[in-house]
Amino acid sequence: MAYAALMQPTALSLPTLGLLGLVLGCSSSTNGRAVAPDGGGSPSGNEVEASAKAICERTNACAPALITTLYGDVTACTARLAAGFTLGVGANGSTASPVATSACAQAIPGITCADLLSNQIATACRPVAGTLTDGAACAADGQCATAHCKIALGQTCGTCAKRGAASAECGLADDCEYGLTCAGGKCTSYGASGAACSANAPCRGDLVCRGGKCGTAAATGEACAEGDGCDELHGVICSVAKKKCVPVSYGGGNAACGIVPSGVELCASSGFCKGLEAPKYQGTCVAAAADGESCDLTNGPFCKPGAVCTSGKCVLPDPAKCR
Repeated sequence: MAYAALMQPTALSLPTLGLLGLVLGCSSSTNGRAVAPDGGGSPSGNEVEASAKAICERTNACAPALITTLYGDVTACTARLAAGFTLGVGANGSTASPVATSACAQAIPGITCADLLSNQIATACRPVAGTLTDGAACAADGQCATAHCKIALGQTCGTCAKRGAASAECGLADDCEYGLTCAGGKCTSYGASGAACSANAPCRGDLVCRGGKCGTAAATGEACAEGDGCDELHGVICSVAKKKCVPVSYGGGNAACGIVPSGVELCASSGFCKGLEAPKYQGTCVAAAADGESCDLTNGPFCKPGAVCTSGKCVLPDPAKCR
């Protein structure tokens, strides 16, 4: 991943947001989804929060930099995922079960980092089919008979469709079957250790691409080429100046970001690093916009995870508005 791209949370999150949201149905495009587990009745607030907390805690254990960059901490992640789930409860075509929600929360701690980071989610946590047919308007996976609502990047509504098998066309990782990702516009399997890798041949989520081969990430202090081989999900990136893997720190709104005297500083909680340009790579963090506030995917601010920047405003997807 290129250094400049890593400085902005959308670049870090687009391939991996699905990791945080599959339990509660959030997609990799940051379009909020609501899961529809098997059974009837709506899950209580405590059950929703338990599932949200479980996925946030497990993701934090596997990829702490992802949680910090997107949400700031596990508490904020939990609140945001729970809010996204609640929007879909009772949506047209969907069902929700307290039993299934609890089963998912219990299954999360047993998911390996390799699976969690490679779109291979426990069966108990996958959306169960709703009643809407292919082509029907939707905003949540659990509304659809295919258990998938295909939503284009930047949109809040989509249509019910099947997830794509290997080699199927895709726009987002969420368009593909579990265990696959979207690379080069095609649903693609992840490369295991030792497999050849490139932009169109990604490595398994717990591995990195180093010198064209999938392998373990380089540690702090090891040599690297820009965007090649450092453990970014644990807050270690390749320094352009030093050509070594260096740890990063995080700042909030109005904090300095980019290459700073202490090293490298990123913006936490989906902040935007404004003014980041070569060759100095120095800017200022702009806090993420709240729901309903103005946003700009080019110049910032970004929206909080779960919301979509559409027509210059941060909007939480609402199934009731997708008809």
